Amino acid sequence: MINSEERQSLPLGRALLVVAVLACTFLLVYSPHLAYKYRYHYDEWRSMTAARRMAEGIYERNSLGFEAGFHVFLRGVYAVVDLVDIYRFLPALWALIGSVVVFFYTRKCSQRFWTALAAMVFFASIRSSADNLLGLWFFTPLSFAIPLIYGFVWLFGDALGQHDIKKLAWSALLYAALIVSHPISATFLIPLIVIHAAMHRAFVLRHWRACIAIGAVVVMAATIITWTSGATWSTITSRLVYDKSWDGFDFVPLTWGYSFVGVLFALLGAGVAWHRRQLLLLLWPATTLALVFSYHLFGNTIAFAPYSRMFYYFILGLPILSAYGLTLAITWIRTSLQDVPRPMMCAVIVVIVALTVFGSLFGYPEGKVPVQFIDDEDVAALRFLGEYDASLSPIIVLPDGLTVAAYAVSGHPIIGEYYFNDERTEERRFFTSDCATREGIIKVNAVAYVVSRERLDCGWQKIYDERDVIYRVAP
Repeated sequence: MINSEERQSLPLGRALLVVAVLACTFLLVYSPHLAYKYRYHYDEWRSMTAARRMAEGIYERNSLGFEAGFHVFLRGVYAVVDLVDIYRFLPALWALIGSVVVFFYTRKCSQRFWTALAAMVFFASIRSSADNLLGLWFFTPLSFAIPLIYGFVWLFGDALGQHDIKKLAWSALLYAALIVSHPISATFLIPLIVIHAAMHRAFVLRHWRACIAIGAVVVMAATIITWTSGATWSTITSRLVYDKSWDGFDFVPLTWGYSFVGVLFALLGAGVAWHRRQLLLLLWPATTLALVFSYHLFGNTIAFAPYSRMFYYFILGLPILSAYGLTLAITWIRTSLQDVPRPMMCAVIVVIVALTVFGSLFGYPEGKVPVQFIDDEDVAALRFLGEYDASLSPIIVLPDGLTVAAYAVSGHPIIGEYYFNDERTEERRFFTSDCATREGIIKVNAVAYVVSRERLDCGWQKIYDERDVIYRVAP
């Protein structure tokens, strides 16, 4: 099977191959933005808004506080550059970090450069979609968590396998970062942590004092999100069980998130991992897949993460196994078909890789493709408003897509919020009513400006008149 151990150094030629795969990964992840430079997903705009509000010292303690760590990161970026202009690059740049972690983790496990390189390719092949699956195309708390997840599993496995308390401490810090940035990406790991710790219980029991101290770091992280979210401990523990109401999914076909070729190689690679006794590589997909099945067995109820998220975490556990399987398949081919010319064999391998990566860009179900909320003219109007009035005066905005970006671009809070709980009833009533009713809504909500793609003949001062129109309505 896989029997040659690689040197720890990385020769220039191989380093260039890694750079080439990283460049392709960047282009693959960035490709949706070649034709559209703004955010595709509501969560991205919402996170940008939270980061801007944090910069302005008005971060509210609500459900967004469960992702406060991610917002702190964006706040740091916002202090240096304009997020509206550069956010489109962040998904691809962060995917590179995830790819590098996957490369070194796989190289450490397999001791094979080519296996690690293949794992990078399979990682890049993971699909993205604009529903609750999300993925690498979008820079959300979920995608932010991906390198942290791989890093945690790597360090946690090494800590218990090598009896290294320092690595255990570092893994706890990564886990704490997951808790404060995207708690679901931490809770889905609970079965893996418990089972793997039980398999190494002698080490855990021998260092129980240190383990308790390290556990305190995790508890502290959970305490932080109780404060940032305004939640109670009972609220947090209740988020360990989810039903269909969270994402509305009944069933997610595996090929929505990963190529069929990749799945076949992962099955083959599972045998390699089992033969090598690298059980942690099997424990990740095994625990997540078991929980996915439990959703269907127990009346659309699942523990530790919502169904669609658990499905995605299962997929994240496959690239390394797929790389193992591909390496084994190539070894078999080279052994069995020694008379086949090497160029032909290389051509077959290139086709397999192409099917794996480029096949992931096609075949999305209807309604699962990204949505273009705004365009350059919308951004120009909102930026004008932010420069015209730097105060936090409330505004009313329609159409709905424009509300997504209103605060992130202009700095003005909107009345209501797009998507969630139909909180925009008042605004829709505003744009379908007569001027007298509109004046009443303006007064009740202390509205200062109205941004619209319609001309509203109510005698208000028009301060911006392009495709979008901005009215000053405050006295």
